[in-house]
Amino acid sequence: MRAGRFSKYLPEFGWEPLILTIKERPDVYQDYSLLHELPDGIRIIRTSIFDPFLLWERGGVTARRNANNIHSLIRPKAASHSPTFFYRYAKILDNLIRQILSTPDHQLSWVPLAVLRSIRLFRNYRIDLVLTTSPPHSAHFIGLILKRIYRVPWIADFRDPWTERLDLKDVILPFTNNIERLCERCIISGADRVILNTHRNRESVLLRYASQNPDKFVTIHNGFDEKTNISTASTYNKFTIAYTGTFYPKSGQYFFFHAFARWLKTLEHASRSNIQMLVVGDDNKAAQELVDTLELGDVVVFLPRVEHRKALEIAYASHLLLVCLGFDQKNAGWVPIKIYDYLLCKRPILGLLPDGEAAGIIRDTQSGYVITDENYAEASRILNSEHEKWLRGIRSMPEQGWVSDSRRTYSAEFLTSKLAHVMESALRGTSCR
Repeated sequence: MRAGRFSKYLPEFGWEPLILTIKERPDVYQDYSLLHELPDGIRIIRTSIFDPFLLWERGGVTARRNANNIHSLIRPKAASHSPTFFYRYAKILDNLIRQILSTPDHQLSWVPLAVLRSIRLFRNYRIDLVLTTSPPHSAHFIGLILKRIYRVPWIADFRDPWTERLDLKDVILPFTNNIERLCERCIISGADRVILNTHRNRESVLLRYASQNPDKFVTIHNGFDEKTNISTASTYNKFTIAYTGTFYPKSGQYFFFHAFARWLKTLEHASRSNIQMLVVGDDNKAAQELVDTLELGDVVVFLPRVEHRKALEIAYASHLLLVCLGFDQKNAGWVPIKIYDYLLCKRPILGLLPDGEAAGIIRDTQSGYVITDENYAEASRILNSEHEKWLRGIRSMPEQGWVSDSRRTYSAEFLTSKLAHVMESALRGTSCR
């Protein structure tokens, strides 16, 4: 969405985007509604991709057409007895192969195909600047190669951290971490400008690459598009708390379910039937199991993944919007993109977050509440407050405490103006400050 929004508004600042990406794949979720938001005339060029990792995942590598599936050897069907010695070590081998094929990520094999197609584009168009965006972080090698071939300015945009990401230490082969750090160093050193999506991510990169000119590192947050066409005609009849996305068990995001269960017990039984929580997204099996354990199945509804526009409509029709990162300070620099979507919807946000950047956005925009530890009393107070507003027919709107100037700094048009300034500075070789 970030790249799409930049492409949508860059023409307003004198830049004509030419987008290179992969062909659509049936195994990857496609939200075609996002394409409809792009203006007419934006050129999108798609190439094929060869992905050995996915071939391995699907068990599609065979010695000959009628050969047995490789995964039938290392992934036998579950049996009633304990796994055999062979099976345990076959699983280790499988994990090793998957790790090797996904270092630095499993889209690395797209780089040569993308470079070849880019060479054709350079022949057919006047290209003044290259911008690569990640993840997948291997996409930046395309920009590095094109910069060296054509001597054009190149900007590397990081939508998420690379070697600082949370799963980097969860590896079987530690040397792959060193490979990724080396790759990151090549990209950071080679790029004319490096864009990070939070201030803390920028600070982290500056600490690790102190020899680089700090002016080349710029923060441009993710944001929201105020021109997104969503239906705002209706709201839910029940007091509705909405969460869009996936709960990640390792991040300690389940505090809210426990707090929610405690709060419900303080209400009269009749009130419970007028309260619901909507969880919109895939891969929430662990959360569903916890909901069953806490006997919340009558008030918590799990919905499948929907188009972005539909998710916004669900959020807009709700009364309180939930964002959870857990309270570990290692997540302090992480800002879930749903926060920006919630800002667009102008509904109060309840953030269960470490004291960091995401919490700061909610506070600066005065768009809701922040809890930075397992404070059940504070959670109940907030739920009571918003529930009482709903009972009285009050809805939190921007004129009731929102800071419009702070909120505007996260609008797509404003953020694209910052990007255009960075692009102009890279083109002219001047400071982007």
